[in-house]
Amino acid sequence: MTLSGTLSSSRIAQFVYGVLVAIMTLNVGESAFGAGPRLVALGRGSCGELQFVPPCTDACHPAKGENELTTEQYNSALPSVVIIHGFNPFPKLVRFDLGPAARCGALTSGAPVNLFVWDWNLATKASLRPQVNVENARRQGIMLAESLGELGIAPHRTHLVGHSLGCVVAASAARRSWELTGERTDQVTLLDPLRGNHEVIFDVEGVADAANWVENLWAPGLSGFGAPANRAGVVDIRTPGSTPLRGLFLAHRMNHVDVLRRFLRDGD
Repeated sequence: MTLSGTLSSSRIAQFVYGVLVAIMTLNVGESAFGAGPRLVALGRGSCGELQFVPPCTDACHPAKGENELTTEQYNSALPSVVIIHGFNPFPKLVRFDLGPAARCGALTSGAPVNLFVWDWNLATKASLRPQVNVENARRQGIMLAESLGELGIAPHRTHLVGHSLGCVVAASAARRSWELTGERTDQVTLLDPLRGNHEVIFDVEGVADAANWVENLWAPGLSGFGAPANRAGVVDIRTPGSTPLRGLFLAHRMNHVDVLRRFLRDGD
């Protein structure tokens, strides 16, 4: 593909993203936001596919202690995997539930690990300006790093997995953990970060400096939004989706989402 073709594809992806955000803003009231994010330990539970479920009630997000995990739910001596979902356009209507797909996928098929999800469904913030969402994601990363630090989870034994806007969270968390501890995060997996967010992820946050291993699994095609990072210290892996055309009409069939689904199932 020529440079002009690459730039054109980038503009198209950014335009589509802008239109989606505009629609989201019209459909989501500001009252949906403000609930604190939380680090969730995925213990035993049901297995299944990536799910979109009704939003949490007050019982799911208790007013007190929602970020507190007991030592029975994790073991700081074990390696940890933290999965970070992307932007949720309709937090009043739906919640991304990665638990069923993550519990019984490749991430847990080997040696024992702590498996966490950074649940920021109610803290994603719709805006007509994508940069507002990006800055919010960077703040989420700082909060995630500090939450892991409070639990005694060592960066050099941590694997951060971000999808879409969650890739910004992952990069920010790796950077903040490095600042706090002087340790690099063991591994950061980026699942189809938007091309327009590459500068923040790879240059501003410098994720390749803050982690020992960084991989960018990008989805090509009409319903994928990623691209090669072409940065030193980053392994680019082209990850085609299975239903790119259907993804134009069905969000859950987008190449962009298929990258997440396949990684949780197969680990690649």
